[in-house]
Amino acid sequence: MRVRILEIVRCAKLLELNVTDDNVIACMVAAVMCPGHENNLGTILAAIYINQSWGLIQALKTTKEYRLLHIQVSDALLDTLTQKKPPQYCQ
Repeated sequence: MRVRILEIVRCAKLLELNVTDDNVIACMVAAVMCPGHENNLGTILAAIYINQSWGLIQALKTTKEYRLLHIQVSDALLDTLTQKKPPQYCQ
C-alpha cells in the first residue's frame, strides 16, 4: 500500500494538481483504493480528478460497509418488487 501511496503522490505532482486541496486528496485516496490499476495510477488519478463522482463511487464500492449496505438495499428492493403494495414516500 505504501508503494501505491508514494506513486499517487508522484503522479499528482506530475499532473500539477494542488495537493493541498481536500478534493484532490480525496481523488488521490480514491485512486489508491481502486483495485487493478497498479501500472497506471496516474491515468486513473487523472480520470477520477476529471469525473470525481465516478472515482469516489468506485472507491466506495471497495469498502466492506458498501458491500453490506448494497446487499440490504438490494434485498429491500427485491421485497418491494414481490409485494403488490405501492411504495411509500420518504419522510
